Amino acid sequence: MKAWSSDQLEQELGSLIKAETMFERCEALLVEAERSQSAIKVIFNAALEAVESYNNLKGING
Repeated sequence: MKAWSSDQLEQELGSLIKAETMFERCEALLVEAERSQSAIKVIFNAALEAVESYNNLKGING
């Protein structure tokens, strides 16, 4: 498990830590979730492209 410094936590979760109301906390969590989802999509698309490239090199049609 990764250890986080307080500076790293504040940088990653700053808007959540600084939120004063439950609404602000929920909003900050949604922003973090959207950011994570975008990162996962980028990784998935890169993996898909790698598989397609491999299949093309090997002459496998998908």
